[in-house]
Amino acid sequence: MTRKRVRTGCPMNCWDTCGLLVHVEDGRAVAIEGDPEHPITRGVVCPKARYQLERVYSTARLTSPLRRAGSGWESLGWEEALDLVAEEMERTRRESGPHGLLHYYDYGSQTLLKEVEHLFFDLYGGVSVPVGSLCWAGGIQAQLYDFGDYRANDPLDLVNTSLVVVWGRNPAATNMHGMMLIKEARKRGAPLVVIDPVKTLTARQADWHLQPRAGTDGALALAMAHVILEEGLQDEQFIARHVKGYAEFRAMVRDKTPEWAARVCDLPADDIRRLARLYAGRRPAAILLGYGMQRYSNGGSTIRAIDALAALCGNVGKAGGGVNYANSAVSRAFPPFQVEGVRRRGLLRTRLAQEIAEAQDPPISLIFVSRSNPIAQLPDVSATLRAWRRVRFRVVLDMVMTDTARNADLVLPVCSWLEQRDIYKTSWHNVVLYGERAIEPVGEARPDIWVYAQLARRLGFGEQFPADEDVWAERYLSRVGGLELKPGTYQRYPGAALVAWEDGRFETPSGRIELYSERAALDGLPPLPEFSPPKYLEEEGLQLLTPLPLLSIHSQFPKRIFREGEVEALIHPDTCRRLGLQEGGRAVLENERGSLEVVVRSTESVRRDSVLVYSGGWVSDGTCVNVLTAARETDMGHSAAYYDCTCRVRPVS
Repeated sequence: MTRKRVRTGCPMNCWDTCGLLVHVEDGRAVAIEGDPEHPITRGVVCPKARYQLERVYSTARLTSPLRRAGSGWESLGWEEALDLVAEEMERTRRESGPHGLLHYYDYGSQTLLKEVEHLFFDLYGGVSVPVGSLCWAGGIQAQLYDFGDYRANDPLDLVNTSLVVVWGRNPAATNMHGMMLIKEARKRGAPLVVIDPVKTLTARQADWHLQPRAGTDGALALAMAHVILEEGLQDEQFIARHVKGYAEFRAMVRDKTPEWAARVCDLPADDIRRLARLYAGRRPAAILLGYGMQRYSNGGSTIRAIDALAALCGNVGKAGGGVNYANSAVSRAFPPFQVEGVRRRGLLRTRLAQEIAEAQDPPISLIFVSRSNPIAQLPDVSATLRAWRRVRFRVVLDMVMTDTARNADLVLPVCSWLEQRDIYKTSWHNVVLYGERAIEPVGEARPDIWVYAQLARRLGFGEQFPADEDVWAERYLSRVGGLELKPGTYQRYPGAALVAWEDGRFETPSGRIELYSERAALDGLPPLPEFSPPKYLEEEGLQLLTPLPLLSIHSQFPKRIFREGEVEALIHPDTCRRLGLQEGGRAVLENERGSLEVVVRSTESVRRDSVLVYSGGWVSDGTCVNVLTAARETDMGHSAAYYDCTCRVRPVS
């Protein structure tokens, strides 16, 4: 028996991007464990990484190209499959130009070499691409207005803080190594405050949990600012040096009293005062922002209001401080390969069904999908399916028959991360890892880069797109100073600061933190972070929360969340009594977009005005909550406002 141990990383789009060791026996991966030498993840790994072995060797794994044949599928060889794709691409380019092709992608695998695909489509001529985000773009745009970039203190800096405020984030479930650092900070005396409409796993470990009405976090932040300014708790020296728009902001929050916010947020006014004093009084204080709070129609303004708190108290550019949302340091180090002058046509990701239906000059006639499952992940599934099925031809690259693959004309089986080398990066920590190949491809699966290289040869630009993944890895690494990576090694990117904005120079037009943003005004937005109520408050029914679960990410492991195809809905006991719902009984969630049958779980973890259903289910097995979510956008950034949604709940008789 031959044995080896391979160092690589986890490709899933979560905060941690764990360092992993894969044990291989006779060419088969038999175990995955955390790499104890990784400076951030330190040998600890969540169950999702281990589920990857099940996925690689699953009987559901796609191992040969499949073409739709009536109501079923037929296998075909790679040469025939690639010829078919190339013919469809040539036809599209000839009849309508390259913008008739929509390349839909996301970050089901967020490794660096996956991004080479964008160069392929540039070389083809520039295609239609999704713009905006299903994840974080509202908050990103907010921090671009405020700071000029999105940066965060290095995660290891958290131990220097005097207070941890986890706001709209659940690291105990979604960022376990972040939770480990929070625990270290607590051991050093930093209290943990959690602000979340749900009593999450993280909230249960907090010193104090505030449970505001969902989507009203911006009002809470503005009222905290009111208290800080009224009581003279601000850092005037920091403001004078580094803040633009202080006078305008101060005037705006003059009437944003704790009593006003108490009515909006459904929190005691005294708790709002106490929170403001705690944040202003314990410095440095670190705010850890999640993506959930910006999944509302007012989401970007919410982040801006919280950024303002950090600016008022001088908690930016300080060890142990920061308003930490995402970190651009490593991604900025690896600019994408592009063809200069190529024009791409953007279609809004958040309302893609409408964008496809209305696209003209040219219409969309070919969809090419990679590293994503949009049928299950986009809001308003019914509308997405209607638009999808009107398109002439659809190609999907994937490992399994997802909802999107089921609605394709051709499915091409691609390799898992265990079957190829790649470079692993994240928007949380600053460690870059060059992962080794652990095993040979299963069946006829091929690396994504190989697929694109074969298509490039057929389309006439093969010399510009080599098939060797090592060539692309070296091309990327040669563009980044200070990184000396070989397969099986990792290194902290030396260009990443330990403390974001420590030099006090911000990337805004004024070079300061901009509480008053003229860029926002030019974009048709309020220049100050004004509060507007979320749209769902205008609608009937319970507010629908659809966060990520503990045991999956997006739609990758639905059977781990929805055992036996059952979807659980978390509902407050008082709400259950009011609606005649029984613990363990069946109910239907419904609105004008669709319906979903669920099992009722009575819990005080959620508010009386909400129902929580975890995301990540599939349409094909009846577990996809996006049959209910609305194609609604955040106020900035073109991000999905998934949580700005209501539904009715009725028992199944």
